[in-house]
Amino acid sequence: MCFLTLGCDYTFPEPSVDDKAKVTDADLSKSVFVGGTLFSGLQDGALTTKSIENSVPNIFFNQIYGDSIAEMDFSPKVASENGFNIFENQSLTSNIGRYKLVYPTPDTADFTRVNTLGDPFAYQSPSNATYNFSFPKAQILDFTEANRNANPFLADFFGNTNRPMINEATDLAPTFFVLNLGFEDLLAYAINGAEGNQDQGTAASHVYGDIISEALFEAKLNEVINAFYAANPNAKGALMNIPNFLNFPYFIEVRFDITPYVIKTPLYNKLLQKANMYNNELENYYLQNPSIPYEQRRTALDFASDRQYNWGILVTDRDMTNANGHNGQPLPKVRHAERDERIFISTETKLNKSKGHFPENALSESEYLKRSELVLIKNKISAFNQIISNVVAQSNGKLSLVDTHTYFETLYDGLDLFLNKRADGIVVDGVLFYPGIEKNGIFTSDGLNLNPRGNALIVNKIIESLNSGFNGNIPYVNVNAFSGTEIHLSDN
Repeated sequence: MCFLTLGCDYTFPEPSVDDKAKVTDADLSKSVFVGGTLFSGLQDGALTTKSIENSVPNIFFNQIYGDSIAEMDFSPKVASENGFNIFENQSLTSNIGRYKLVYPTPDTADFTRVNTLGDPFAYQSPSNATYNFSFPKAQILDFTEANRNANPFLADFFGNTNRPMINEATDLAPTFFVLNLGFEDLLAYAINGAEGNQDQGTAASHVYGDIISEALFEAKLNEVINAFYAANPNAKGALMNIPNFLNFPYFIEVRFDITPYVIKTPLYNKLLQKANMYNNELENYYLQNPSIPYEQRRTALDFASDRQYNWGILVTDRDMTNANGHNGQPLPKVRHAERDERIFISTETKLNKSKGHFPENALSESEYLKRSELVLIKNKISAFNQIISNVVAQSNGKLSLVDTHTYFETLYDGLDLFLNKRADGIVVDGVLFYPGIEKNGIFTSDGLNLNPRGNALIVNKIIESLNSGFNGNIPYVNVNAFSGTEIHLSDN
């Protein structure tokens, strides 16, 4: 099967830039996007026929090439209503589909996230030239390393190839490129609970969940950019930096407190019983080992009735000191989650059933992020963003910066997890755009990816960068023309 134009005899027609969308100092006539999940069109955890139509690249292309929202297909396509859920399925042959939000009544903000029946994953053969080279979970090494084939979604589209995947984009000799690289590398480390290598300096040793070193990221970013310049010396581009995704709903939708999941349920009495047993063992251990300094001792589990709604979810923490039970066996290293730590949205359906209440079912290290890990990830975001800014500054005007980091900081103004304060969001033409999962939200139900109205906001940041950096007059997208996340009532 021929997936790309490169190996086919047929030449796809190329779109032309609308006269209303010109830039003086760059040529947008053959633009390409390269990135990961954010640019791929994934929504609600899955790529679907509809979601791809409203991806960031598709919205951008249809803004500069015509007036229709989904007039042309520029991205790899799938033929599936519910798609393939990249967070739930373990292989491309599985068929868990996109998430669906279910509300009990129209006037509530509380929702349940349920799975739908989807389809095994498969890209369609393109009906016209591909200009969006963005794929779920695609990291920078997936584009630069020959024979890597670590990302199943790239492999499904391109087939087995021993070339660096970035060559599939540069073979088109693009006049302009938009890159979203680095985001997926840091996100993978975070959603795997910071369990990977935090400074992997060797490309061949990298696995999903590792963070590549800053030196390797800089080298590979320049390698991608230079590949475009080699294909077209007159090419120019825009580099998107990395937002503080630790404020995305995936990381903050589930709060630190176990109370709502256990109070007035059969779990409550069992929780108290298990906590008392653990505390007694811990107290006896310290009575038998009085020389252990108090600052090195673990704190007891506290489910006191006057602290309801401050009962932290139980989490495993391997950094805690050792302590043994009466039988000489190690006591589980568990504690309460703290207010500003991040509990993943993927754990929520387990919190009222099987996770987070007893020492033996505390959340694992891969299911939350502790304070030290949050600091490390924020520092990595800053370091990668500095590299991206430096590359743009040193490009002699050939590159512009799409500053999504600052933009999301504006969206999250007012957010305070410790004080339980919501973000303010922004108002566009009288309509609230809230950085969360809700009726006015810009995120889909997976908590990481944006819905069409959120993607439209990102497109406008790209347009702003091009207009400023390359003397353009591209009109902004009407973000209120795009839909939000679908919601369903429980009786539907």
